[in-house]
Amino acid sequence: MKKSLIIAAASVLAMATTPAFAAAAGASADIQLSANVGAACGVGHHMSGADSAPGWDQSDVTNIPLADSNGQFTTAQTYTRSFGNVWCNGPANVTIAASALKNAATVYDQSSFTNRFDLEVTGGALVYVGGNANSTIATAASGDGTASMNATTLGAFETGLGQYSAVNIKVLPSLGNNEPKRAVAGAYNGAVTFTATPVM
Repeated sequence: MKKSLIIAAASVLAMATTPAFAAAAGASADIQLSANVGAACGVGHHMSGADSAPGWDQSDVTNIPLADSNGQFTTAQTYTRSFGNVWCNGPANVTIAASALKNAATVYDQSSFTNRFDLEVTGGALVYVGGNANSTIATAASGDGTASMNATTLGAFETGLGQYSAVNIKVLPSLGNNEPKRAVAGAYNGAVTFTATPVM
């Protein structure tokens, strides 16, 4: 009996000093990554890398013929121009604004002469301000010669370099008694502007 107690005690001692080899437990450790991209808008390369496309990277409209050889403006003129590839990486407040062609000169004979020619703006870029290609921004109804449309986009966008970056700018005659008025001499300036500001 004494011998079996010694053997039992030796077995218990061996179990206490030998590591238990149970089923292997898994272990993991991870390194968390995070980033933050600031809201931004800009004008630049299209996602395909193209910087321009024929017909859609056109320049300002200069030397508009506001007067013919008789000093009269008789035909409405339309110019198609692109704003380039405008992009925003998130929702943005977008405005397209137009200001009539105006001259600072005083008009004394207002029945025959004018220093303002109004604009009508249409085109694909108006989709970003809640319109469509048939929508119109018109300065004629405005006392100060300015008009605009604006909207907030639902998410990131880029206009591309084609239809959706462009507008058609129509310069209209100024009428008096249903006849085109003559333009007073001097420099005329107007603009059509696409503004995109990130929603913060």
